[in-house]
Formats: sequence, C-alpha cells, structure tokens
Amino acid sequence: MLICSGDCRPFIRVCYELTGALGRVDIIKVYLGCDGKIIDFYADSGVSGIVLEGLGRGHVTPGCMNAVQRAVDKGVHIVITTNCGQGRVYPVYDFAGGVRDLQSRGVILGHDYTSLKARIKLLVLLASGHESSMALQKGFLA
Repeated sequence: MLICSGDCRPFIRVCYELTGALGRVDIIKVYLGCDGKIIDFYADSGVSGIVLEGLGRGHVTPGCMNAVQRAVDKGVHIVITTNCGQGRVYPVYDFAGGVRDLQSRGVILGHDYTSLKARIKLLVLLASGHESSMALQKGFLA
C-alpha cells in the first residue's frame, strides 16, 4: 500500500558505475539582465559542466546566448533547469534564450530536476563515462 500526502512521484532508482573522477560542475542562477560574463568566467576556469538555473520554464536572457555558445564550443556541458517550484524545462517559446534556442546549441534539458540535483546528476553521468550530449540528455530523462 502506498500512502502519501501531497506530491507523490514514482520512485525510480538508476545506478551508475563511476569509471572516472568527479569533475567540477557549478551552478549559475540566471536573472533578468544577466549578460553571460559569469558563464565565460566558469567556462574559462576549466569546469566540466555548468548548470544554469533558468527563468520560468528554463529560459536565459538573450545576453547570455553568446557565452552559452562559447562554453559549449569549449566542450563544457551545460544543463538548463527551471527556477519554478514545480514543472519541468519545456520548449514552449521560440526566442533568443528560450529552451528551443538552448537545445539547438547543444544545451541539455534538465527535465524536472532542481539545479542542485541536476548538478549531482551531471557529475555522476560524466564520471560514469557519459560524454555525448545525447547520452547526457538520455540520462536526465531516466
């Protein structure tokens, strides 16, 4: 018998074998007027990944997009999450900095993970040998 109060979500356990060391993944909270300089700073500092806690359903400001592209081009894995209490990252709108734009540039959708959980998930996926954007995206859907 399952007894729950409030939000009950299915429990799925996925195990990964860590074959490498945990890298460095940082979280950046996006805000109105964010220009992307902090993304450039972290990408230049040698991080393995960046989790962007986006606005709404997972958007960033248009001013961040050049920095996002530069980071992806350097091989930094970027995951977009939402700052909303409930819901998931979803490509609703088509504008510069929207989820569709981010996805087309190689950003991984963090589904319904909070930024803190997405950071741990990205660390584990990378340390278990998941390197391609497709493999990482699949990992966030598991």
